[in-house]
Amino acid sequence: MEWFAQRSHQQDPKPSFRLWARPKVDIDILVRLLRNQPAPGSWVDLEDATRRLDRAEGAVRHGKPLGALPEATVASSILRRPFLRGSEGDWIDGVRLRKDVALYWCYEVLAQGWCDQGQHRLAGAIAERAIILDPLRETGYRLLMEAELAHGDSIAALHVFDRCERIVMAEFGASPSQRTIEVAERARRL
Repeated sequence: MEWFAQRSHQQDPKPSFRLWARPKVDIDILVRLLRNQPAPGSWVDLEDATRRLDRAEGAVRHGKPLGALPEATVASSILRRPFLRGSEGDWIDGVRLRKDVALYWCYEVLAQGWCDQGQHRLAGAIAERAIILDPLRETGYRLLMEAELAHGDSIAALHVFDRCERIVMAEFGASPSQRTIEVAERARRL
């Protein structure tokens, strides 16, 4: 804190002084705030989540799904948090949409990775989260169907397919994609 004195300009025969404290302001911090840049050493969780998701997807692309799990787990933990709860605005809605898209990708990576590791129930639970987040995307249904099949429950996989089929028909007047139908056909053969 810096201390400053101010002389009273009233018509007192004796001049009086008043002391007050003013916080010392770092001009660099003000400039960074105005430029929307964090101070050195600061951490922006959404940026970290995006970097982690990118590394997780890279690990999957390079055939290392086990390496993707820790990164996608941390990213999903960050992305599940609400963003500026109670605030509204176009830019806030845009950030929330991008955050939800990234969270869905995290769920895809996690569901596939845990299924590959033999953790079929966990993979199914994560795929169910993806479906809840975006019920119009078939990927979540396919991941849940694959997890149920890997767990040996073809009836559960067919129930998931029926759910998917009803939603796609109600929303778009169409059938699920060929990839989703192929998973259902595999379930019917078991």
